[in-house]
Amino acid sequence: MSNQPLVSVIIIFWNADRFLKEAIESVFAQTYRAWELLLVDDGSNDGSTAIARSYAERDSQHVRYLEHPGHVNRGMSASRNLGIHHAQGQYIAFLDADDVWQPHILEEQVAILEACPEAAMVYGPIEYWYSWTGKPENCKRDYVENLGVPPNAVIEPPRLLPFFLRNKATVPSGILARRQIIEQLGPFARARSPPRMASGRRRKTHWSPVIPFRHRPSRPGRRGRVPPRRHSQFGYS
Repeated sequence: MSNQPLVSVIIIFWNADRFLKEAIESVFAQTYRAWELLLVDDGSNDGSTAIARSYAERDSQHVRYLEHPGHVNRGMSASRNLGIHHAQGQYIAFLDADDVWQPHILEEQVAILEACPEAAMVYGPIEYWYSWTGKPENCKRDYVENLGVPPNAVIEPPRLLPFFLRNKATVPSGILARRQIIEQLGPFARARSPPRMASGRRRKTHWSPVIPFRHRPSRPGRRGRVPPRRHSQFGYS
């Protein structure tokens, strides 16, 4: 384990007590053990603050709790930037608070980046996931979106840019990136919209990176999962 590169997993959350524990437990379940978990509280006023603090207190070696000064709400970009600022890993992975990973995602993605030094990040396709509700009418609605680029390949910039701009390429919960590249690119830009983070999606990241979104009927939007599928990884140099 000492020879494995450290992965900094960043979970940002705002009022996510319904799903936060599930997201955290999916990090603890990883077969890849060289990770640290940064729980970034964006001013929650529900039970999620207590959940995050309890994990940090129980396992301070691997888990850290972070918040903005005054416990204010500053939005997703500022919260991810706070996590990146405190990250110590060679790689950075993002997991949204209402998403979960399957156990092999970090093991698979780290191996790919270690084998492809020219790639800056790795991610996988998106599965739109409705059946998580257990309702019969949602059982057949799941589908995987075609990324439109070949798998098992390093994709040269700016080929992926149009896909990202149309939200067709990936989601934060499906990305593993080199910390050095993130620092070179600079911080996430602050959104012009109000800073509060609406928890309208869910994803699970699996062994091979298909990224299912979990749709929640209580809110517009999608929820999903990110299952890593072997031979479906993409590098972005």
